[in-house]
Amino acid sequence: MRKIVTLALLFLMVVSAVPATAGGSPVQNKKNAMAFIQNLVGDRDYEAAKQYVGPNYIQHDPRIAEDGLDALVEALETHPLWKNRPIRKNMKVQNVVAEGDLVYLQYPREGKTLKGDDFRLLVVHVFRFDANGKIDEHWSAAGHVLMKETKNKHPLF
Repeated sequence: MRKIVTLALLFLMVVSAVPATAGGSPVQNKKNAMAFIQNLVGDRDYEAAKQYVGPNYIQHDPRIAEDGLDALVEALETHPLWKNRPIRKNMKVQNVVAEGDLVYLQYPREGKTLKGDDFRLLVVHVFRFDANGKIDEHWSAAGHVLMKETKNKHPLF
């Protein structure tokens, strides 16, 4: 529960810290954010994902050294859990909210750790879109729980 509250607070900090600018419509930005995540995370089709990213793409994940889609792809492809993850043709995005030029998107994921333990993960992305409807900034956070440590059998979502 603490992790979910932390993820919600991250979104609120981003929304309050970044001024809204003119961009694509919130409805179109939501569609673009979902398509980007499907291409990037679900299909692992990085070439298709490029169409949603602007030239000044800023990556706020502290684990990724540089800005730009190439740095994000490199970080994903060198992560041990990412390499063995199957392609998911239908991402189960559970919540998408758009406000001005910001889109908040979250989805659950289940898998196994490198030690073979089952886990559930809640992934949250926040995107800021530029005036051309392209992703200009990207924040992400994930909270995971080992299934053997859960107090109940309810999913995160």
